[in-house]
Amino acid sequence: MSKTEETNGNLSSPPAVFTSKLVSPIHTFFAMILWLGSVHLIVLLIVVSFLLLPLHKYLMVLGMLVVLMFTPLMRIVNGALH
Repeated sequence: MSKTEETNGNLSSPPAVFTSKLVSPIHTFFAMILWLGSVHLIVLLIVVSFLLLPLHKYLMVLGMLVVLMFTPLMRIVNGALH
């Protein structure tokens, strides 16, 4: 018997049930604004810097965004938080 057949045939544990909790619509609204607003702010920063700055300063803005994007990953080395 293969591993897949063993897994599919074994129904000893009940399936997981995900339930939601009651959350204020105001909190949900502000969370969505923060999440979507940050994405739009980054796009606006890229477009405005492309249109208004010289090429070398535009590339500096892009480089800084890339550095800031990878900064959180630099703290995790070999699965350990430093």
